Amino acid sequence: ETKLTSPPTDKIFRKRLLAFILVSLVLWLILLALNSNSLATVENWFTDHVRHSYVSTLFLKNGLSVFNQPLGTLSSQDNSHFMYVTWPEMPHLYPLGSILVFLPFGALLQNSFDPILVYKLELALFLVFAHICLFFFLRTFLKKNLHLFWKMIGLYIIYLTLVIYAADGMFDSIPFIFSLFAVTMFLSERYDYFFLFIGISVFLKYQAGIFLLPLIIVGLLKLIERNKPGLLLRNKA
Repeated sequence: ETKLTSPPTDKIFRKRLLAFILVSLVLWLILLALNSNSLATVENWFTDHVRHSYVSTLFLKNGLSVFNQPLGTLSSQDNSHFMYVTWPEMPHLYPLGSILVFLPFGALLQNSFDPILVYKLELALFLVFAHICLFFFLRTFLKKNLHLFWKMIGLYIIYLTLVIYAADGMFDSIPFIFSLFAVTMFLSERYDYFFLFIGISVFLKYQAGIFLLPLIIVGLLKLIERNKPGLLLRNKA
């Protein structure tokens, strides 16, 4: 159940939430700027952002082969300026959208830009998306009629999942924001837009389709029900 709030109270709540989001983002960007780790990440051992940037280069040279051939094999035939492979026996296990996200960063790395600066640009982008997701999620979640303890637990989980992961080089916040929009459209019974946003999210990361599979099935059934030929004929009549 969602608490009903008067317009002035709701306006104050949004301002405070926005202030919290902006302060958090600024603090993380300052921490990122001061970070001296070689990968620019908080824990300095996650390598997703580095690997994806190089895979985008391999994609430009080898096309769809990055999805069905081991990256180690492709990189052994490559002479790019910047090269970075982990799990060399595996192909790229993410959809095409992930490569498009990292193409600009891969281009910077191949043109001799400072790698740490490029990594920080990547993480800054992920942190911005993570905080946008936080705003849209908390704007609704914190209005729920829940005990403060459960609200704090929810805040901790979503903050850890989005912000800390982004600071460790994972781009999950980008597909997540489209999943949020998709769920919003589902709850508004706008199933055409629901499938548009869920399609974008899955295009970036397969997990979105796995986690939201129940909603996809229900949304598909609802969409079919709304567009039955018999129903369309009756409406025309």
